Amino acid sequence: LTHHGIALASGPGPGKGLPQLEPAAVLLRQAIAVKPIFEAYVNLAGVCNQMAQASQDTALKRSLYLEAEASASQAVKMAPQNPQAWNNLAIALYFQDKRTEAVQTLRRAFDLAPGDPQITANLKALGG
Repeated sequence: LTHHGIALASGPGPGKGLPQLEPAAVLLRQAIAVKPIFEAYVNLAGVCNQMAQASQDTALKRSLYLEAEASASQAVKMAPQNPQAWNNLAIALYFQDKRTEAVQTLRRAFDLAPGDPQITANLKALGG
């Protein structure tokens, strides 16, 4: 999978738990503070989604999914034709129990990249 996002059905890959991802999140937050560009937002959304899936702390999960949603929403505003931004947004929405919105968002990602195996798998996992 690319570094931009994750599949809904899978957690972080081997060795990609919170300790390994936190430095990336810190650097991406710093990059956004200096120069808020699309790549930083879409990557931060993916990293926050991965960190949330790896976390056992309910409050931390909630906070990370909120941050992922905010970052992905900004990425979508900056590049509305980018399917990975929509996919990252859908993941954050799904894990906040915003299922209907997540399916609609994922359908948008699928419309932009119908051959993307990650997006297709995520859409199937949501029953969309």
